[in-house]
Amino acid sequence: MEELCYSALDIAAVIASMGLGCQAQAKFLNRIWENERPFLQKDYRDNKRQMILDVSHWLTYFSDKPTIDTEFPVIQKDAQTVGRELEADAYITETSGLDLFFKSVRLRILYGEGKPYIRVKRRTLMGKYGYKRLSPALVEYFHQCIYFYHLQPYVRDYAECQIEDVGIDEMIVFRVI
Repeated sequence: MEELCYSALDIAAVIASMGLGCQAQAKFLNRIWENERPFLQKDYRDNKRQMILDVSHWLTYFSDKPTIDTEFPVIQKDAQTVGRELEADAYITETSGLDLFFKSVRLRILYGEGKPYIRVKRRTLMGKYGYKRLSPALVEYFHQCIYFYHLQPYVRDYAECQIEDVGIDEMIVFRVI
């Protein structure tokens, strides 16, 4: 389950998608530290300073990603001259893991300034992450994330549901339980 815990990159991606200002970012990070520590990766559970520094690093990256990506080959070459190697995937690829959706849902509901729920069509959710149909493995992963992040999916009129039972164009409402 450690792979489902929040990394600094995950938190930065959520903050970047919310468009928070500096004070709101600091408040958001403090609330995560105070209330979500069991969900943080082990490196951050006892080290608030490191969590904030690493999130800030990734936020800087997200703020100027095109420029940094164009300079990456030069940085990689410089690293090789001193005997180091940088993994391009860690810096160039988008963070589009399906677990990021569920992390974002939990954090936005609990600590965002908006509504106490998140709505999304099943087609949109699957399409955003490159899935066209529900395989048994994908359904199991949905259930694992929903359980881990203490989420409950609903359809209209607060009727609890299972994601696999919802029609492809139906709206799913997620709430934290």
